[in-house]
Amino acid sequence: MVSDASSLEDRLANAARTGELLDVSDKIDRRIPAIAIRKLLFGSDAESIDPRGVRLQGAYITGELDLIDVRTAVPLTLHQCEFEKGIKAMRAHFPHLDLSRSRFPHLDADDLACEHNISLREIHSEWLSLVDTNIIGDLSLRSAEMTATGKPALNMAGSIIGGDLLLNKEFIASSDSQLGTLRLLGASITGQLDLSGA
Repeated sequence: MVSDASSLEDRLANAARTGELLDVSDKIDRRIPAIAIRKLLFGSDAESIDPRGVRLQGAYITGELDLIDVRTAVPLTLHQCEFEKGIKAMRAHFPHLDLSRSRFPHLDADDLACEHNISLREIHSEWLSLVDTNIIGDLSLRSAEMTATGKPALNMAGSIIGGDLLLNKEFIASSDSQLGTLRLLGASITGQLDLSGA
């Protein structure tokens, strides 16, 4: 008998091959292992993925999503997903990354490179580390909410943003760190820094 998790993994793989969004929001069991996502970006199936990339909505992602040193030719979209553990993406390389409306303990993505935009709109997280990242397009944290302990809620020291940095529309961040809540030391933003409504 095929488990629900295995069935969802197969459905995600099939959706990635056709470029479709797999929405599991209405499923009783929404669990998908983080390793299944990594395999699609980096495993033997990566060459068969549609140019629109891996697109998933409403899943509960079990385990740690380890994208360290992953270089993928397709976008990764994880909308409105809940993560059991944090996301590690140090030195990863994406054409586009979208984690909008997702909930995860943290995102550790120092030295990440992105050829287009990164969307973290309406996320809920403890902290984000984007030290020395290079993002060609915009970084959006519109309506995001972060509450950190012992470190900055958003650390972007040394990062290069080719477009806009959007910390607007009820963006909320707090931290008890002596380094501050938002750390942008040495960051370069070519476009606008939008703090309106934060």
